[in-house]
Amino acid sequence: MNLFEKHTHVSPRDCVLNENVYFVVEEGKAGLAIGKGGANIKKLQNLLKKRVRVFEHNANVVEFVKNMIPEAERVEANGTRVTVVIQQQDRGRVIGKGGENVKMIREILRRNSNVEELEVK
Repeated sequence: MNLFEKHTHVSPRDCVLNENVYFVVEEGKAGLAIGKGGANIKKLQNLLKKRVRVFEHNANVVEFVKNMIPEAERVEANGTRVTVVIQQQDRGRVIGKGGENVKMIREILRRNSNVEELEVK
């Protein structure tokens, strides 16, 4: 997280690490963190030797999910459960190999909101 802050000048709210590195930043800070033409992220990817993704936090869980899954056609939140509807052609990219992308999104939601369950349709 210190490396991210040093290179982007944005304090991350959260960081989740697996084959990729996922950072959550405060609302309105994603563009600053990414940098002009993605320069900050490219630099971090070279240093970490991993793909880096930046998500913008939002207190509204529906907007937060849309920030993480821009392919979502519809997002419905019902208490601690969120349902995301995506088109068939986007399913593989959203779910990821072995469900890795969805697992990370679930973890980020669990840690940064009251969401306990995420369903992708």
